[in-house]
Amino acid sequence: METLVCFLNTLSVFLLLRVEERPSYKNIALAGIPIGISALSRGIILVFVPFILIWMVLTLKLKLSTFKKIGFLCLIILLTISPATIRNYLVSGKFVLISANGIVGVWLGNNPYSTAEYSCPPPSYTEKITKRVEEEGEKVYSQEVIKFIKENPKEVAKLYLEKFLFFWSKEEVDNNINTSLQKGYSFIFKFPILLGFGFVAPLGLYGIILSLRRRALLLYLFIFAFMLSMLPFYILSRYRIAFVPILIIFAAFPIWWSYKKIKEKKIPIFLSSLILLLFAIVFVCSQSVIGKLYPLFHHESIVSKKGDRIILRDNSGKWQGGNFITLLPNSSCKKEFLIKEDSLGLKRCSLFFSYQVTKPGTLIFDINGTKGPASLSSTDLMNVGSINLPPSTFHQGYNTITITSEDIEILIPIDSSYTFGRSYIGKNGQWESLKKGELMVWLEAVE
Repeated sequence: METLVCFLNTLSVFLLLRVEERPSYKNIALAGIPIGISALSRGIILVFVPFILIWMVLTLKLKLSTFKKIGFLCLIILLTISPATIRNYLVSGKFVLISANGIVGVWLGNNPYSTAEYSCPPPSYTEKITKRVEEEGEKVYSQEVIKFIKENPKEVAKLYLEKFLFFWSKEEVDNNINTSLQKGYSFIFKFPILLGFGFVAPLGLYGIILSLRRRALLLYLFIFAFMLSMLPFYILSRYRIAFVPILIIFAAFPIWWSYKKIKEKKIPIFLSSLILLLFAIVFVCSQSVIGKLYPLFHHESIVSKKGDRIILRDNSGKWQGGNFITLLPNSSCKKEFLIKEDSLGLKRCSLFFSYQVTKPGTLIFDINGTKGPASLSSTDLMNVGSINLPPSTFHQGYNTITITSEDIEILIPIDSSYTFGRSYIGKNGQWESLKKGELMVWLEAVE
């Protein structure tokens, strides 16, 4: 899907720029058709349509013929979409323009348990909402979103800031495919010529600032509209890639601009502009910068609250790929947690851990002296296991969790985002602290 949307979005922008040069009805129709097909593939391009109309007014001047052409463009887009709309009505008896999943996506991105990435709320909350939807209809999703925004303005502002940073972050935000893990098995991704978003984004932002001019207004509006369309939902790399071809245009601009300034011997202007590039690099790498600085100023664990859940972790929850420890049968690793609050008043606690195995097996956990097994059955590329524990298992201060493989080889991933020095691997009967990163083991408690 993303490959198709990438092509259609880029084609739409190209054909719209032809409308600017020659605003004929033929060119408008040619531009409207790929916009409509792109909307059928991924509806978020519809957020770009109002910006196209503003651009047409500013470009083609404020006159009657301009509004006729705007109406014609909207008609072409709607006609292209209409087969899906008609089918939706025939099947469901309801007016659904393209897909009914939109409001569900907004709810997933705006509820008490939402994060900047794709994440499902806890079953207890999901089951309650699903039951209400069955009784009252899909308006329940809208009601829940409005309620969350009204009752939690500070949390919503923080959530949207996090989404904004994630949108521009060099990190790949996965959901159905672990790209970090796949890169380790692909020789193609090891070629240095394959530059990632972390290379394109800083140059693109740098190029946007250097190229500020009305001529590129449509490209600015496309990037802004695309970012705006994702914020109410959640950030995923496979959605984000659809605007990258336009960003690449701006990423290429500084190369030409720098060559021109050096050739004209305007070296001071060129050197001073590099400050903008530095800021762009820091902005795109903000997650890595925060990861390096956070443990220096906050030695305690990272505690966040989502709905009725308290999440305590020393990792970001995103595996960067390549780093893990291997537990052979009867070998162990250790994780320490610093808990500042008393566990009294909590209903239950759960210990979560990421792992990879090639066949079913068992892990033995020793939590502050309390032992228990955890069966590992899934053999997918990366899995998340959990065990439920009484809150009394933990106490204020340092808590020690020892993980031992009973019968199989197990991979425990390491997230290099933060380094608190509370993850260890057993070697020769002694514990050796990880020099970089933390084991992907974390706690969740329900109030």
